[in-house]
Amino acid sequence: MMTQSVPRHAYTDAPAPHPKLFLGSLQLLFWLFFRPAAWRHHVARIDPSLRPDFCLGELQRTQWRHPAMRRLLVQGYVVLSVFSGMLTALILCGYGVSGERVARGVAVSVVGGMVGGMAYGLAGGVTGV
Repeated sequence: MMTQSVPRHAYTDAPAPHPKLFLGSLQLLFWLFFRPAAWRHHVARIDPSLRPDFCLGELQRTQWRHPAMRRLLVQGYVVLSVFSGMLTALILCGYGVSGERVARGVAVSVVGGMVGGMAYGLAGGVTGV
């Protein structure tokens, strides 16, 4: 008989994040939009003093050094930008766009996602957006 393992705390407002980097990134994105209570609990697990809608400009040196915060930032700014690039490549290939233009579109998507996200993350703290 085959048993299927259900992740610990899967059906609570404080589920554990997926250990895989890519799947964990998609999970965080899902939490952000569809399960805000899970997002709030995840941020509070990293540092209870952080607001759920924190920005990069608010982070203190100790928070930057926290491994879970680093993982969150890599997932949010790098992994999701790469995912965006892969999705862009898939869409452009579906439309029959040349390989060179697909590569250019992917590069713009990935770099734009990282740079734009970080710029907004820093500016949000300075301007109070």
